[in-house]
Amino acid sequence: MKYLVLTLILVLAYSVSQAQVDKLSGPRIGMTVVTPGSTSDYIQNSNRPGDEGWGNSTTSVVSQYGWQLETRFADGESMVGLVEWVFLVGGMERGLFLPSISSLFGMRSEKGLEAAFGPNISLSGFGMVVAAGFTIKSDKINIPINISFVPGKNLTYSNFYYDEVIEQYLVEEIPYNTGSRISLTVGFNIVK
Repeated sequence: MKYLVLTLILVLAYSVSQAQVDKLSGPRIGMTVVTPGSTSDYIQNSNRPGDEGWGNSTTSVVSQYGWQLETRFADGESMVGLVEWVFLVGGMERGLFLPSISSLFGMRSEKGLEAAFGPNISLSGFGMVVAAGFTIKSDKINIPINISFVPGKNLTYSNFYYDEVIEQYLVEEIPYNTGSRISLTVGFNIVK
């Protein structure tokens, strides 16, 4: 019963807050630089940990296309609180489907400067994203320009093999990094 009451309170609070919050959303395009690591291996050669030639990649660059949903809260005179959801698909120019979703919490100044951070999920796994940017205002159009950074993760690949000398299966632990991602995106929002 207490979960039902809590759920009703949260739904009502959300509904009331949404009635007072400006929503801004719009398309995003851009590019992502992926530093050497398993993600760049996959982008360049479709290699996965353990494949022949794995670990030989260099930095990769992929296009990004997507949509950002933005909700403003805690409007102040000089600062605004933000919650953003950014849905992107990268690598289409290479015939790849590289989705990523970020949920960001941050602030924007009255001059359009902003900073945010939050979780990110992509084919590289879960990570944290840090973003900064500014919005150019022109008549009834906002043009947001953002740069974001997702650090690479250190992981371990388990390589199973059979040792004929001792006649046993063994495991070799191979450390690797997924590679960091740095993205630059540009979009637009129409002012209502």
